[in-house]
Amino acid sequence: MPSTIINFISQSIGDNIAFSPYADLYQEKYGGDVYVKTILYQHFYSNNPNVFFVPIDFQKPGTIEKNVRFLFCDTPLQKIICDQLDIEYIELIPKIKIDPSIQFNKKKKYVCISVQSTTQMKYWTAGGWDKVVNYIKTLGYDVYTIDQHESF
Repeated sequence: MPSTIINFISQSIGDNIAFSPYADLYQEKYGGDVYVKTILYQHFYSNNPNVFFVPIDFQKPGTIEKNVRFLFCDTPLQKIICDQLDIEYIELIPKIKIDPSIQFNKKKKYVCISVQSTTQMKYWTAGGWDKVVNYIKTLGYDVYTIDQHESF
């Protein structure tokens, strides 16, 4: 079976997270070793011994290369990668490595939001995010912003 490199062209954190679990489906359908080039390679894992998350400068001669891009379309984000890899679309939850040295008070209810966006599709005018955050806080939740950058 030939090996495949799946290259996540998008530098967006959300795209990379959404796309990450589909390497397993690709490997199950086409076989061989599958190497996923992503900026977040150290944060993902697979239980499949033939799927590897690698840095974006990874090279392996003789492999098939598949570039996966974000496309503007009216479809679920995860369906985009399935269409590009010719695999069946099913909704999957990404497997993310958790750093055990990070301590977080999980005893209180919380919500994480991300208000910045590579394609600026999450921006609201007239204080939309402020209204959402204020409402969530009235329900007793803490709110954490998990954006990569403070502003876009």
